[in-house]
Amino acid sequence: MEFKDIISVSGKSGLYKIEKPRQDGVIASELSSGKKTFLSARKHSFTPLENIGIYLITGDTKELTEVFSEIVKQGGNRPDAGGNADDIRAFFDLILPKYDEDKFRMSDMKKILQWYELLLANDVFESVKASTEEE
Repeated sequence: MEFKDIISVSGKSGLYKIEKPRQDGVIASELSSGKKTFLSARKHSFTPLENIGIYLITGDTKELTEVFSEIVKQGGNRPDAGGNADDIRAFFDLILPKYDEDKFRMSDMKKILQWYELLLANDVFESVKASTEEE
């Protein structure tokens, strides 16, 4: 499984793995439950994780995959997504010191931590690491 196969779906919480693309949408399985469902392109927009970036004060963006790498480097020293806002903000100040505070809000920080936990529980980082080493 690669980051390009994992999508965020507008109007839906959580993350989905693309099982089969279709002309009018995708068949995807929810990462948290494994339940397969059809997601219509008429109702939803799909964003692969590898295309998501965090705005920096320099005007650039930092890819979400790089942010996940920084979280991995911290090991188990990360706040809970439902935890104290000051702890979450301090954590992101540590791993991403130049983020744009006007564009990267607390809700985004919490979502990234939730996604990280979901990806960790589904061994996505291990499979991405293995596929990178093979190349």
